[in-house]
Amino acid sequence: MPGMHELRKRFDVSINTIGTALDILASAGLVDKRRGSGVYIRKGGGRKRMAVVSELDLFDTRISPYWRVLASEVTAALKAAGQLTQLYMGNAEPGAPSDEPTCPHFWEDVAAGRIGGAVKVSFAGSWPKRGQRPP
Repeated sequence: MPGMHELRKRFDVSINTIGTALDILASAGLVDKRRGSGVYIRKGGGRKRMAVVSELDLFDTRISPYWRVLASEVTAALKAAGQLTQLYMGNAEPGAPSDEPTCPHFWEDVAAGRIGGAVKVSFAGSWPKRGQRPP
């Protein structure tokens, strides 16, 4: 891919604008930024999904409909903004704290690099600390 200075000249914008645009492309999984080497277009690099995650099974009759509506509204807002989205539901017990994630499909997709970000829709529990590997 052309260097930042060439892109700046070509599009007649500031170097900061080019840097921001490249950061957005990298976070979408379309390019790889390699410090000191350049920016490379990913082969087959499709857009990553935005995950909407609930440790609770939102279809469990013991769960308030509020959480289903919230997950639906968050998903709809992300789709309206052009994001690919995926809803993930776990099987944590309502009202019981969940220190362990209960949605293995979410963690499989994280490990496979298919997730670009996540929104947690839940009132209970916590996730592993940042940098901790999924189970």
